[in-house]
Order: sequence, then C-alpha cells, then structure tokens
Amino acid sequence: MRFVGSYFVCVHSNLAPTNTEWAEVLRVLRNHPDLGSLRILVYTDGGAPNAAQRSDLSSLLANRKIPIAVITTSVIARAAGTALTWLNPGFRVFPPTEFDKALEHLGASGMDKRSLRDTVEELRRELAKRFAVVAG
Repeated sequence: MRFVGSYFVCVHSNLAPTNTEWAEVLRVLRNHPDLGSLRILVYTDGGAPNAAQRSDLSSLLANRKIPIAVITTSVIARAAGTALTWLNPGFRVFPPTEFDKALEHLGASGMDKRSLRDTVEELRRELAKRFAVVAG
C-alpha cells in the first residue's frame, strides 16, 4: 500500500488479506490526517477482505462518502465489493480493461493517472517478488 498525493493505493494478491495485514491497512487509514478527502484505489488479483474485515472498514469509513475504485477480474472480489456499495455509493468495481474508468471515478486526471498506474504496477511487482521469495 502507498499514498500518492490524495490517493491511497492498495494492491492485493489472489489471497485474502490476513487479519494482521488488514489491521495494518486500517491503522494506516485511521492515522491519515484527512480521511474524508482521501480517494482509494485497490487492485486485486482476487484477494478480498472477509466479512469481518469489510465490517471493520465500513465502521472506519462510516458517514464518509469516499470514492473507492477496485480493479479486479475476480468474481469473488467483485461480490465482496458489491456488499460495500450498499454502504458507500462511491464504491465501484472495475475490470482491468476499464482501468481508466476506475481512475476517472476517483477524479484522477493528467499526471495523477500516470502516477497511479505506475504505483499499481510497482506494487504488483513488489508483491510478486515477495511471493517468489516465499515460494522459493
């Protein structure tokens, strides 16, 4: 995960986040000085928070209409995302082929779009390396 200006970018593998990993995401968000102005971009290869983790996120974001875009091909992650749209109408799920639409949903333009794409790719590479080391 990483902040890029007023954007929070989070990349997941095909595995669901552990409770420890999710607690770290929540801690980082909770400590943000202006959570209400944040826009969130998530790219996942299928990993999605479980029901309890989604509930914790919903509680943290309660009464805030934060734009959130999730990019995934995973049916499971898309279903988990649908549950969150009921609580936050600014939450949308996009396939990777609609990456630009996801960025537009967040209000990104120009250099922000480029920075966000580059950040997602960099985080995906870092995640792939971490899994390669664990598997090796």
